Amino acid sequence: MMKCLLSIARLLVTVAGVFVAAQTAWAEATVSFPTTSGGSGTSDDPYKISSTDDLDQLATDVNSGTNYKDVYFIVTQDIAYTHKANGEEGADTEYNFTTIGQGKYFQGTFDGNGKTISGIRIYKNYDKNQLTFLGPFGLFGRIGSTAEVKNVTLSDTRIASGSVGGIVGNNAGGKITNCHVTNTVEIQGIGDISQHGGIVDYNGYYNEIKGIVSGCVSEAKFTNCSGIVGGIAAANQGTLENNFVIGVTIPAIEDNTRGAIVGRNIESTLTNNYYTACTVAGTANATNVGVGVDGYYQPVGDVAENDGALCVYKMTLAEGVTDVTIDASAKVYSYDSKDYYTPGTTVKLTYTGTPAKGYIFGGIDVGEGVTGTLSGNDYTMTMPARDVTASVNFILKGDINGDNVVNVADIVKAINDGKPQDDIDEMVNIIMDK
Repeated sequence: MMKCLLSIARLLVTVAGVFVAAQTAWAEATVSFPTTSGGSGTSDDPYKISSTDDLDQLATDVNSGTNYKDVYFIVTQDIAYTHKANGEEGADTEYNFTTIGQGKYFQGTFDGNGKTISGIRIYKNYDKNQLTFLGPFGLFGRIGSTAEVKNVTLSDTRIASGSVGGIVGNNAGGKITNCHVTNTVEIQGIGDISQHGGIVDYNGYYNEIKGIVSGCVSEAKFTNCSGIVGGIAAANQGTLENNFVIGVTIPAIEDNTRGAIVGRNIESTLTNNYYTACTVAGTANATNVGVGVDGYYQPVGDVAENDGALCVYKMTLAEGVTDVTIDASAKVYSYDSKDYYTPGTTVKLTYTGTPAKGYIFGGIDVGEGVTGTLSGNDYTMTMPARDVTASVNFILKGDINGDNVVNVADIVKAINDGKPQDDIDEMVNIIMDK
């Protein structure tokens, strides 16, 4: 049965290419978008999307054949769909949103403007015996080679079907830029087809124009997924660049067609894509799982060339530590005010503060098993294959015998060790000041 499902999933990539060939068949006439929110559809004055009604209208238009080529849209405020509470009757199969580009291609520019779209519920089973399948599903189902979807944050969403991309299902030569699928987005596998991506299901091409997914972040939750699964893309025949996957959980899949970045990469470009804290096939903080398989279904793992798909770890300061700077020049990615580094990278930390009276700077602590050297106030270390939290050590001035207190025993030892008189005098002053 699993082999059968996987074969269907593999077929989906080929079928997606057939869909691409049809994208120019849809009407390209520009029409007015019926909205009361304002805008004229130009790049300087895009149509404003400010409500669920506006989003639903866009879906209605595109799914009816208006592709909005060269037309611009912008989201002006957070948009939330109402939905049933988890556990409520019918919540698991709720369907309150129609995908934009369900069976048709969107060809315009959609700017999420950093706003959050939430509350979407899609449930669409696929039966291989059906004559039609209007997937893939996502916020957008299909976008064409002149389309761009950017600056969208998707939250509190559940999309259940056989073919799903959180932001876009099938990208046929368009651009998906700076989009974020949060950890409250669930992508669920149901039906006979199984191909699921956190940002996009199939990142493909049209007339040699490659689809591009750039600067996106995925924290998607995958459940009951089997065929091909990827944190950013299920299958890629385009370009994936500067993307980040954090905390994603991907189940074990036959033939290893799952990757933290992409499940199946088909002779395509991967540049500066990173993942961290991902659980793959039951292994927490999994490594060497950036790419599942190549176009010939051969295992891949991480891709070092051009930092194509690599595991990274974060460097943070301990709570209350404000007087240490971290040289960020060696970082490979920043997210949520945290810097991430690849293992083996040389990182310099510098103490910039002033110790409390009676103490001296004693070094920077980054935990056990880290190779590093201290020179003055600079601590240079090699980034390990784990997260690092840095804290500062201080030494009580004059504490020669190491009992964390300065007393007469330290003075006696200093005299016996031949310490300079100035040091002995300072130790006496420390005791006198107590």
